[in-house]
This record gives sequence, C-alpha cells and structure tokens, in this order.
Amino acid sequence: MAVPATGRGPGIIVIHAWWGLTEFFKQVCDRLAGEGFLAYAPDLYSGATAKTIEQAESLSSKLDRKAADRKVVEAVDYLRSDPRLSGDRIGVIGFSLGALFALTLACNRPDTVSAVVLFYGTGTGEFDKAKAAFIGHFADNDSYEPTEEVSSLEEFTCRWKKRYILYIRWQKTLVHRGKCSNRVRLRRG
Repeated sequence: MAVPATGRGPGIIVIHAWWGLTEFFKQVCDRLAGEGFLAYAPDLYSGATAKTIEQAESLSSKLDRKAADRKVVEAVDYLRSDPRLSGDRIGVIGFSLGALFALTLACNRPDTVSAVVLFYGTGTGEFDKAKAAFIGHFADNDSYEPTEEVSSLEEFTCRWKKRYILYIRWQKTLVHRGKCSNRVRLRRG
C-alpha cells in the first residue's frame, strides 16, 4: 500500500501487466501516493515476475482467472476497509493483462468503481453494468491487442453513453475520441 503524505486519500487499485508485480508497478503506486492517492497493487502471480516475453507468456498462460478475479476483489475490499481511504468509491488502473481485470471489476462492482484507466488492454464482459468513467491508451500496431477489440470497446462505451476517452496512436497522429460525436485529432511533434 502506498500512502500519501497527508495520511489519507482517495483509493486506486493498480493491476499489473503480464510481467507480474514488478518494481515498475510498485513505483506507479508510489507516484500515485505522491499525488495524494492511497494506492494498492494486488499480486496476481503471488510473487512471480517475468523478465522476458517468453516468461511473461508462461506466467499469464498459467494464471487461474477465477483466483485472480478473487485477488482483485480482495484488494478492493482491503483498500475500502482501510481507515486512510477518503470516499467510498475507487479508481482502477489496468496495464495490459491488468486491463481485463480492471474492466471486469468495473462491471462486477459498479457501485464501487468510479473510474477506469486502461493501458494497452481490453476484454469482454457485461460492460453495460459499469458506471465508471473510462480512459484508454492504445497503440495501432499492437499484436497483443487487436484494433478490432479496441474499436469494439469504443462502440460499447458509445452505446452505453458512458463517459469515456480513448487515446489511440494511429501512425504519427494521436487520436482523441470522446463522447462519440466529439472527436479531435491532435498532431504529435
């Protein structure tokens, strides 16, 4: 648990990518605490981490999805029971593999999750149950996250009339999409 200097703050769950709970994700929690948030990252792999793509693929292929879902829910309950938490709703940040769990959490705990940030990951589920605001960061040339799945996520959020922003890097252009009819192109550089 990363705690802000004030000792209290709104809560954020950080869900790691297929690399496991590496130092990078712990530093994300520390940075969030530096911004005033109470941040907690569950360890879906129970201590195992990967240094190569092959190791990461092996870890993620052995992951028990139901057990990992339970760990995420337990992390939320742990965070929400902490007296240093301000407010009763939380945000969740999911990186790659963690994005799937972030989306699932938003659907399964709609009255708990108020915001979801996705980095290079999508998923499937009963998204119409979610009440959260969404922001997603995706790349156009990601062999692990097909453009079709990102587009599908955008269609769902548009249909739900949820608050969302999707950032997609198309070639050398950053595309900012929000509220379906409000699309703005920003040139990089």
